Amino acid sequence: MSSNKDKDYQEKEQKVIAFIESTIGEQLTINDNLQRTLRSGVILCRMIQKIKPELMPRISARPLPFLQMENIHNFLNAVKELGVKPVNLFQTAELYEGTNMKKVIHTLISFEKVLKGEDDEPFNDERSTDSESSNNNKKGSNGEKDNKSKHQSTIEIFEQSHRNSQGSGKSPSSAQDQEVEQYQLGNDIGRGQFGCVYRALNLVSGQIVAIKRIRLEDQNKDDIDSLMQEVELLQSLSHPCIVNYYGFILNDEYLDIILEFVENGSLLNTLKSFGKFPEKLIANYTVKILEGLEYLHTKGVVHCDLKAANVLTTKSGDVKLTDFGVSRRLNVMDEKASAVVGTPNWMAPEIITLKGIVPQSDLWSLGCTIIELYTGKPPYSDLLPMAALFHIVEDSCPPLPDDISEELEDFLHICFKKKPSERTSATKLLEHKWILQNTHHKLLLKNF
Repeated sequence: MSSNKDKDYQEKEQKVIAFIESTIGEQLTINDNLQRTLRSGVILCRMIQKIKPELMPRISARPLPFLQMENIHNFLNAVKELGVKPVNLFQTAELYEGTNMKKVIHTLISFEKVLKGEDDEPFNDERSTDSESSNNNKKGSNGEKDNKSKHQSTIEIFEQSHRNSQGSGKSPSSAQDQEVEQYQLGNDIGRGQFGCVYRALNLVSGQIVAIKRIRLEDQNKDDIDSLMQEVELLQSLSHPCIVNYYGFILNDEYLDIILEFVENGSLLNTLKSFGKFPEKLIANYTVKILEGLEYLHTKGVVHCDLKAANVLTTKSGDVKLTDFGVSRRLNVMDEKASAVVGTPNWMAPEIITLKGIVPQSDLWSLGCTIIELYTGKPPYSDLLPMAALFHIVEDSCPPLPDDISEELEDFLHICFKKKPSERTSATKLLEHKWILQNTHHKLLLKNF
């Protein structure tokens, strides 16, 4: 069966190669690796320029990851404009990282069919099933069984993760607690990387919590790995400036991560409600953010997605860092350790250029967050994400507001040093003159 699949894949690959070569008018140098040939997006963009030049005004040939991904992104937008259905489009990362070349090939075959005026067929992802695509219409109970198996394996992974981390003294912490601790979901209070966040009521104790609900059938293996990482990371953290983790509930449909409810919501919500903040208030928030970062960095954790939306505040003005879905442990260096993670406008240049994630990457994001709180928007907010990434890498420093104090300007210049090693540390930034002049905040006790 698998040999037939391999043969079918090879035939489709050869068909795609012939389509590309006939479109651009030259022979490809494949070297047994189509993904490597297409990874920069240049050849794909050249196809569009041959077919409809106005859809592809420029192509970047520079070997920078974010520019190559922009090429792929522009190609996908163009083929969608030309009539390929969204369901038949691969994701940028599936080509760039080589995680789903079957989908890439299917997109190109669909593109050729559209150009010929033929109907394109929806993609059938055979990676997650042992049945042939011809059996897809018979899914019925077998499909349900496959989904249950997927969910069951996910449950086993999370339960094993919990068993490995027991002894932290936190409760509840396992899927078994769903029979004891019942929660009633309330209003939607936000959206995270993988799902919605709800206010919820513990029907036993009356405690108000936040529940981050993730639908499992929407997640692939990489997503589940990231969710596992977030749960394990949250279990290991305990600090006044980090949102408290209470446990998780897991069933066939959802993973519910139970977190502390922080009543004021995010700084982004406060910013939208009250407008731009004065320096003194920003400095007070910055102290608490730095204390949270200092704690994370001493634990070997980099947040990787610091921004106003991921900083929660209490009624008394205390700060809680949240959303650790893309955070990294520095002592766990796997193939994802150099991946592009975070949100473009707040992203440090070393992350964009895949040079590696370090604690100082969070300090760059802190500088962007300060500008966001002062002006209402992060640096380069007027640019498209890919253009913003380009300027972050190429500019000597993000543009600073004209009317800030000299002390804040100096603070931001430290945050925006191009070399991470020159950005100092969260601990040293707590001693900066801008912080000392604008706050009377006593440093929290260390070693939580």
